[in-house]
Amino acid sequence: MSAQEAAEYVIDARELTVDDVRSLRKEVNRWRRIYNERYRDIRNKVFAHKELPNLADVEALLAKTEIAELKELFKFLGALESVLWAAFHNGVAPDLGAYDVKRSP
Repeated sequence: MSAQEAAEYVIDARELTVDDVRSLRKEVNRWRRIYNERYRDIRNKVFAHKELPNLADVEALLAKTEIAELKELFKFLGALESVLWAAFHNGVAPDLGAYDVKRSP
């Protein structure tokens, strides 16, 4: 890549602003709240530490969950990683909406 090509490549590059980070943090906090309320205990007590030997307790935790919501959480995490990668490596403005995928049936 020549110096001219490099200059043309970065002409639209930008650094993250405070507002960009605040917007991303707001979305992260929204999903963190959902994770903490519904999924953290499943991870900690069922899969990581096996604290719940009683199947009824496990089923009570799982009853609070929704597969579609968990899919959305994973979709968000993938989009967040992509947005941050593009912002860091290419100077692209963060736009989580650009990675929005229709819910699968």
